[in-house]
Amino acid sequence: MKPMNHTESIAVRYGLLTFVGLVAFFLVMRMFNLAQNQELRVLNMIILTIGIWRAVARLKRIEGNSMEYLNGVACAMFTALVGVGCFAVFVCVYLLIDTQLLEMLQQKSIVGKYINPFSGAAVIFMEGIFSAAIISLGVMQYLKTSMLQQMHEPNASLPKAVH
Repeated sequence: MKPMNHTESIAVRYGLLTFVGLVAFFLVMRMFNLAQNQELRVLNMIILTIGIWRAVARLKRIEGNSMEYLNGVACAMFTALVGVGCFAVFVCVYLLIDTQLLEMLQQKSIVGKYINPFSGAAVIFMEGIFSAAIISLGVMQYLKTSMLQQMHEPNASLPKAVH
């Protein structure tokens, strides 16, 4: 098994932190009986944005402010894959255990008869990954360093060759 490179290790670390944030938010929502309020899922995007932002910012610092664009997008998407993937599995297991919440979701939703723990987890996964793609592009636009900025930095090295 090959060891993880720094991009992968950053993505796993921040993906797991994102997962913890998503689970904590879900459990708080469940504690206050708001877990069935589907509009509040928008707040999951904020947690996902913070996780992706922190991962890409960390990668940029490690790479000395000269991060390759696609490497940053890959780090962002892998972060989301870890965080959202783990969260989808958590939700599936949770809905298998908490049948009361599952029944509430089935009654409230237009497509309620099609909701089960597995379809719920699949929807959460797809929603999270599609959101992450958009978030990743936005974060990269904000955090990228232009070649002109790199050349004006005092300790700037020559740009990497493009193949």
